[in-house]
Amino acid sequence: MSQIISWQQYTLVLPIKINAHNTDNLQRFIQIQLRSLNKFLDVSSLYEFIIICKENEENIIQQELAKHCSPLPIRLIPENSLVKKIVISKISGWSLQQLIKLGVSRLIKTPLYLVLDADCFLTKNFSYENLFHQNKILINTQSWMAHPEWWLASREIIEEVTVTKIGSAPVMWVTPQILVTDIVCELIDNLSQKDEPLRWDEYLSDKLFTEFTLYWLFLLKTNRTDMYQLYDSEKVLLDNAIWKSHWENWSTLTWLLKNLLSNNHRKKSRLKNAIISLQIKTAFESNDRFYFSLIQSNIKDISIESLIEETNKYLS
Repeated sequence: MSQIISWQQYTLVLPIKINAHNTDNLQRFIQIQLRSLNKFLDVSSLYEFIIICKENEENIIQQELAKHCSPLPIRLIPENSLVKKIVISKISGWSLQQLIKLGVSRLIKTPLYLVLDADCFLTKNFSYENLFHQNKILINTQSWMAHPEWWLASREIIEEVTVTKIGSAPVMWVTPQILVTDIVCELIDNLSQKDEPLRWDEYLSDKLFTEFTLYWLFLLKTNRTDMYQLYDSEKVLLDNAIWKSHWENWSTLTWLLKNLLSNNHRKKSRLKNAIISLQIKTAFESNDRFYFSLIQSNIKDISIESLIEETNKYLS
């Protein structure tokens, strides 16, 4: 018997590659993200958790999931069921991830889906109602000038959107983000018409864009951005994220401390661990405004073991 969809349910989507940036993303997902979802998600609000992986990694992920009990309705699907193999073979993993987050819309049965990356983790209770604030969909925003090359290149794909219109309000930014399923399907149909039918992924394969620049420009073109909560900072999906490639540059204070401790590697290591510990503590204990936090997976200075140890204090 097929599962009955409640109108107050959504879908989670996670593209994952086991090893990316020389990082064990599988353990990051299992030991941090999945545990945070298990602890904080309202399972009744979740219709399905779709994990998209490489075809040759599906069994490995399935075996790892079997070792860790989860109440979430997880479904694994291979990436080549969403994007053609010929496209997968000629684009970067980063570009493929953008295509996957759009292409999965054709498999989703709920009106909304929430896109995650493996380095996101949930920090407080989360249910269907938390997808919204003041009757509008929650969003992470930024100025388009943070990455103008993405937006200007994407204008060549989604035409008839002026730079003035892009800059008139904050724009959709990074994962996690909530997407409207029907609108993403409509976007794909629109892209398909630019080439031969059902070749939207091939059409995009040699172009510069992100999933969110295309989606947001399409909303701007069709005058539908007002469904998102753009101007109220009381609630956001993501905050307290660590993006920097080097922990020493997180702030002026840590930069000064780095120089003071330049000849004492043991003290530098302790300082780095203290900063990480404080960052994670803040994510879980001072999070009235946000639901997800993130520690970017390509930061070589931060080991997955230290992250698991620190988050374990809050996810046990």
